[in-house]
Amino acid sequence: MKEQTLITRLDDRLNTAAYADVDASMNGLQVGSTDGHVDTVAVAVDAAMATIDTAREREVDLLLTHHGISWGGIDRVTGREYAQIESLISADIELYVSHLPLDGHQQLGNAVGLGDHINVNPDSRTAFGELGSVTIGCHGSLEDPVSVETLQTRLETIHTDDQPVQVLPFGPDSIESIAIVTGSGADWLDEAAAAGVDAFVTGEGKQQIYHEARERGVNVFLAGHYATETFGIKRVAETIESWGVETTFIDHPTGLWVVSPSREIAEANPSGRPLEDMSDPQDDRSTDTVSEEDESNTDETEETTHTRDEFQSDPIQHAQVTGEMTVDELAREYAHAGIGAASMDNAVDIYAEMLARNDVDIFFGLAGAMVPAGMRQIIVDLIRDGHIDALVTTGANLTHDAIEAIGGKHHHGHAHSSGDAGSHDEIDNGSEQTQTHSHTATDRTRAHDEQLREEGVDRIYNVYLPQEHFALLETHLRENVFPTVERQISIQEFTAALGRANAEENAENDIDEDPGIAAAAYNHDVPIYCPAIQDSVLGIQAWVYSQTSSFGLDALQDMTHLSDRAFDAEHAGAVVVGGGVPKNYVLQTMLTIPGAYDYGVQLTMDPDATGGLSGATLDEARSWGKLEPSATNATVLGDATITLPLLVAAARERSAESRVDTWYLDTLHNKSLRFIIHPVMMWYMKIVRVHS
Repeated sequence: MKEQTLITRLDDRLNTAAYADVDASMNGLQVGSTDGHVDTVAVAVDAAMATIDTAREREVDLLLTHHGISWGGIDRVTGREYAQIESLISADIELYVSHLPLDGHQQLGNAVGLGDHINVNPDSRTAFGELGSVTIGCHGSLEDPVSVETLQTRLETIHTDDQPVQVLPFGPDSIESIAIVTGSGADWLDEAAAAGVDAFVTGEGKQQIYHEARERGVNVFLAGHYATETFGIKRVAETIESWGVETTFIDHPTGLWVVSPSREIAEANPSGRPLEDMSDPQDDRSTDTVSEEDESNTDETEETTHTRDEFQSDPIQHAQVTGEMTVDELAREYAHAGIGAASMDNAVDIYAEMLARNDVDIFFGLAGAMVPAGMRQIIVDLIRDGHIDALVTTGANLTHDAIEAIGGKHHHGHAHSSGDAGSHDEIDNGSEQTQTHSHTATDRTRAHDEQLREEGVDRIYNVYLPQEHFALLETHLRENVFPTVERQISIQEFTAALGRANAEENAENDIDEDPGIAAAAYNHDVPIYCPAIQDSVLGIQAWVYSQTSSFGLDALQDMTHLSDRAFDAEHAGAVVVGGGVPKNYVLQTMLTIPGAYDYGVQLTMDPDATGGLSGATLDEARSWGKLEPSATNATVLGDATITLPLLVAAARERSAESRVDTWYLDTLHNKSLRFIIHPVMMWYMKIVRVHS
């Protein structure tokens, strides 16, 4: 058959043009010309190198896949894309792709094919999964009602690699009505619940699908992204054969049914069997137990043993960086890499979900000297935007925050004498010379710090702070803060008074600097806890003032205040920057209430092998009951002045879409707005999802 004839028939039969405005995939002919002749077509799910290699071995003329090479267009052909395209062209193989058209087709599509496989009555079947003006799934009733276990068994027969089907059994025991969106269809669970179905079948889940299914009382079956999307290409192959062209199916199963940020589902039920102990949809904060043979959720820094079959289908991919990419796009490239890079992308996923959900209280631990290092505005903006519900920090951070609020400045400096620079190039490997150099470097650094002391400058690694700013702080505290709290108060009350005074002083004196963290927290009713306040200049000043007044701080009051806040939280997430007291204070709060954290992200430079608190993994915290067994968590190793801006920027960008989703769901509860908002938002949200 002429290639032009085949391409035209495929475009028409699959209604490709109808999906042009909603699908990021470049559907239709992606690689090749239309002036050749096609005798043999290979069909496959993914246009991966493994598929292309097999197509070359079978000497086919055209490769038809569900997932192609180009998503949103290719602005340059390098790396993986170059290898794929070069391999196709050198073998004279054309590539035709049908993504969403093949999902939603009501005769040839993935969803209807899967529906037929599990005995959905064709007469009851209707289009489902709204995406703008098109649909990508189907909805219908089974020929006869079945149990959860029976439907699970039927779905497991679609696998060629013995992969279990994951079940979230939060709906009726008897299943009759079903909605299906194959592949990554978790975003359509809400539409399925609104349709009143007993079960929703898709390929893989996202983090939030667990709680959404539970709260809406719907059984969810995660049958595998790859496995659920083999039906469409096989049916297209049958159609092509009816046109007189030979076809061959290339099978490269991935075995995946849960995307990487959604480990809560898999780890809560690694066997894939119904979760009898999770059947109560009313108790979202219940302490679900995991059997001894089940694996616990792990930080990305923890080691996991894999068989060859498990890991060889997941090769390291090389990060691609361009001048036009956003911060989130950069973080997503980290996911392809190894060592610590993948941990960052996982942390962004987890933190983005915390930011997007209105029902998650975020408890933020900020250790170290992050304010003098230049991280102050990041925390201020998070507070003002409602992304921190409780802050635990050090007296040092509050000290330096107040100094900047009232007009003081930190300055760029040097960690050592400038005479040290380049000195390594002046010595060889001789031990005597090395020792001489070491002494010389130490002497220079000592002289450097002695000179700073003589000039009245304090050094925080490579940051300088003139000492007169501490005198300015003392005056501020004695005139504007301490007199307003002449009694025994909690530390949290004191930090609120400090925030109020910082804001007022900043405004009255027209300070050319943001009033800062404490001021933002005061203005937005965000409590600040500083359990080790005495370990700072701020604490010293408080102690000195208390010697001649009735002022005093009661640290134990804060524990009551923070524990009450944690108890009242519907869901809770912990973000810990650094270690020490702020980290432990944030985490130990969960020992005082029935629940635990649902999310956890920590940024640290410390390893866990020393047994120290700062390097302890969040999995270790789970063993204490500080994280839920099903919690998702990640640890990123690195300098927090580097990792914190990247984490926050990428998570803010990634969470924007999900925040639209949350606002939309809240709006649907308003009946007067529902019929106006629903059509518009269904179109907007799905367009954003597909193109992202």
